[in-house]
Amino acid sequence: MEGASFIVSPELKITSCSAAFERLVGKSLAEIKNKRYSSVIPPLNEKRSDAVEMAIKKGISKEVRCRFSCIYGAVSATAFVKPLIKANGVEGAVVILKPEPSCTPFTKISELEALKERTEATFRIAHNLRNPLNAIMGALSYIKDTYPEDKRISDFITIIEEEVAYLNNMISEILLKGAPAFHHQREDIETLLKRIETLTSLQTESKGIKTEFEYTDLQEVEIDPFQTEQAILNVINNSIEAMPEGGTLQVRGYIREVQDRRFVVIEVSDTGKGFGYKDMGEYASNCRNRGFGLYITNEILKLQGGFSEIRPNDPKGTIVSLYIPISRDAGSGR
Repeated sequence: MEGASFIVSPELKITSCSAAFERLVGKSLAEIKNKRYSSVIPPLNEKRSDAVEMAIKKGISKEVRCRFSCIYGAVSATAFVKPLIKANGVEGAVVILKPEPSCTPFTKISELEALKERTEATFRIAHNLRNPLNAIMGALSYIKDTYPEDKRISDFITIIEEEVAYLNNMISEILLKGAPAFHHQREDIETLLKRIETLTSLQTESKGIKTEFEYTDLQEVEIDPFQTEQAILNVINNSIEAMPEGGTLQVRGYIREVQDRRFVVIEVSDTGKGFGYKDMGEYASNCRNRGFGLYITNEILKLQGGFSEIRPNDPKGTIVSLYIPISRDAGSGR
């Protein structure tokens, strides 16, 4: 947000204002309309004269430093006052309050506005996803009826139907609560990896990628199976995208102890372009820099008490290790 603004009449009464100004003063336009602006914020004085009044009388712009209190604290800003000149003369003035870089109240308002925009966008996306998902379910029903004897198609349809059901539940939670909730349960990680192996098989085959899945004797873990599946798929999809001309994708599962805690580790390695050593540091300091999918994966793991590591594969490619705690402690992370 660059600033908050309001418009006054020649009598210095507020006629309109921006939403940012409403949030700044903690009052709606209906509450402050037709009131002298100086009853809402302190007068914008320049050498003991009201700069707004002088701008209207003389038809010239004014610039005044100001400081006043609002619901968020002390505001430090520069007020730019511009007369509204029409054919019949000056009909008032517009006042724009532009904050100083260190002004905390404006920073808080900017954060609220950004959060509001993200929330509204999330709700729109969630709502608009419903129709495509219904179309997918209709198409699956047709395919299932057309190829009832094909076991591979039947297996894929079952997985897709379950994925669509998960997505529908997530959409409902977003629309009702504003965010999807985590639903933890004891889960056989080997079953989850087998499902992922099936789900990604057509994509890897079509790209000429050799796959190696190795996982045995893994313990059950308490996780949200859908969120964890998405976390693993994000990494696998990144690896597939890194090998447009083919290569090898290896997914291993094993048990490892770190700082007296036992984890199931899902290790995804590829022979793609990989990350340079400089990129490794960037990833460690800010996961967002290397793709939103990896960032989401890391956040999902953290919310379940786990973490992720990334390192180069020899001779080329990348290895990403996902650590899922066998015993989940509330709020725990690495």
